[in-house]
Amino acid sequence: MQEIKVEITCDINNATRSKTESFSRSACFSIKEHSKNKNRFRELYLRRVADEYVVLLLGRNGEPNAYNQIEVTLKHQDYSHEVHETMTTDKHGQVGLG
Repeated sequence: MQEIKVEITCDINNATRSKTESFSRSACFSIKEHSKNKNRFRELYLRRVADEYVVLLLGRNGEPNAYNQIEVTLKHQDYSHEVHETMTTDKHGQVGLG
């Protein structure tokens, strides 16, 4: 996977116009390729599991890196505020994002 496309669609009841209006917005996010740098022993991956997203910290051979801290920065494209969190991977090398 090299790209994630997120699309949000909703129907809003416009009381002023007495009708329902539909809105839609989508965005594509690029994901970096697996590192070709052989000196790196771990990589972060984003995966959708059921109805949530998880970040996985995996070793070069795909083994989970359990109980490691990772720093996550989230920023909405329409706002300047960033959210910074330090999270710890579980025994499977995962951190749930919701």
